[in-house]
Amino acid sequence: DDSGDEPWPDEVVAAEDDGVLPTIFLGATLARKLELAVGDAVMLVDPGASMDHAAAPQFRRYRVAGVFRAGFQEYDSQLAYVHIRELQYFKYRGKDTVSGIDLRLRDLYDAPEVADRLRETIDGNEYTILEWQKLNANLFQSIRTQKTILTIIIGLVAMVAGFNVLTAIWTMVMRRSAEIAIL
Repeated sequence: DDSGDEPWPDEVVAAEDDGVLPTIFLGATLARKLELAVGDAVMLVDPGASMDHAAAPQFRRYRVAGVFRAGFQEYDSQLAYVHIRELQYFKYRGKDTVSGIDLRLRDLYDAPEVADRLRETIDGNEYTILEWQKLNANLFQSIRTQKTILTIIIGLVAMVAGFNVLTAIWTMVMRRSAEIAIL
């Protein structure tokens, strides 16, 4: 921080009983952007459920226990993992609450059908059901765009190559038209 402001005051940070910080795992790009390595301490801030400043933000220190590389830029640059009990303590003030459940299916293409069945059986206003196709819509749109652009570029290369071959043969025939007439 080059702003010259004072660092976060220590009294805001929740003090751990035994001096051991809970652990966090960071995506490789995120860790590099924040200049963090394994063993460094990092402070997480939860601004609260709303930005109307009705609830005071929560602060908590974590020790970086590892850096992961998912191979997907969006995950590597935005995700951090902590133990679920630690997240419940921090985010939900100790309540036994979860914000989502992931389901793994044997056949991943059954996801829309399973999502429809879940929507029929549980309250749609209280829960949000999101299939992997919608969750990764940006990735699939990017792949579709790249595929279209690649098809256009390869088509143009094939047209230019075909035109060059046609021109070379036509030029060769025109130069040798007298020889062809003799034959």
